[in-house]
Amino acid sequence: MAQLASPPEMRSVKALTPEKDHRLDTLDATRFVAAMGVIWTHALYGWSWRQLGAFSVPFFVIAAVMLVGDGLRRNPDRPWTGYVRKRFLRVYVPFLVWSIIYFMLKNVQDWVHLTHRGNPDNIGMLLFGTEFHLWFSPFIFVGTTLAFLLIRSFYRLGRGGYVWAASWTLAGIVVAWFSVPIFDTYCGMRFGLTRALYALPAFCWALALTPALPTIRNWLGQRSVAFWILALTIAAHAVIIIRFERDVWKDNIGGVLLLLFALTPWPRVLTKCLAWGGRYAFGIYMIHEVGLWGFRKLLYYGPESSLPILPSLGKQGNLLLLFALIASFSTVATILLTRFKFARWVMPG
Repeated sequence: MAQLASPPEMRSVKALTPEKDHRLDTLDATRFVAAMGVIWTHALYGWSWRQLGAFSVPFFVIAAVMLVGDGLRRNPDRPWTGYVRKRFLRVYVPFLVWSIIYFMLKNVQDWVHLTHRGNPDNIGMLLFGTEFHLWFSPFIFVGTTLAFLLIRSFYRLGRGGYVWAASWTLAGIVVAWFSVPIFDTYCGMRFGLTRALYALPAFCWALALTPALPTIRNWLGQRSVAFWILALTIAAHAVIIIRFERDVWKDNIGGVLLLLFALTPWPRVLTKCLAWGGRYAFGIYMIHEVGLWGFRKLLYYGPESSLPILPSLGKQGNLLLLFALIASFSTVATILLTRFKFARWVMPG
């Protein structure tokens, strides 16, 4: 196992080397790819290849916890209250704004189609959002604030790194072992809790890895190691294609592999082509359901919008077109929104 860094070593890290700067660029590039993976999963419903994006949410969880650890490594005395205040403004406030937006859009949709969704789960919507993908924001807000307390306490203790890593690894295994199936009912308390439980192994394993990340980064800098990480990531995706159903083990382990792959050396041309999208990844995640609603209505008709208007493209062709339109819309809309002063209230950071 990698040697765990001690607090004195972490306090001495004041600046990133050029190589580490490049490694953070690859992390941004992977965040953008993961955002596209979420759209891929939601757009390609009914096609087994949609599960290629199943690693995205676990990756986002692990990356968020890793960045908490990086921040505390540079500034271990940072106050928790200030961190919580900043995360509340950057994560939870946009979540509330988007919950209101999606709630209004749903009511407009019901009014246009003369439908009624029944009695809403008001508490569940307040906690986990008015659209099914919004559950991730409160989860990541609570998760990162809790991770801040745990990691800071570990750094201040200054010992027990192997016990820490083994304990959180075991906790993730236990949670994955007893994970329950996701409820079919979107939104509400039950769906939000089961989705949070589904992503919890990634949170635990991220805590296990965090103290060793400086050493892991150096280890991953070797191209031979990077090759094997890439091979394992591709193999994990192949397993997802072969087995259509969602599985907590392969999704969360795949998220860990994707994070490790993000820390390996990439061709600089590829990194520059993708890294710019990392800063927009969370915004793309929040807004993409608007595009999914709109373009599905545009490309499909009939009962539950199941019949394509371009049957000559075939099922897969129409799904790929839907993905391309949603991805383009979400990216452009997010970029445009960030140019306005009110962007901080709708674009999480």
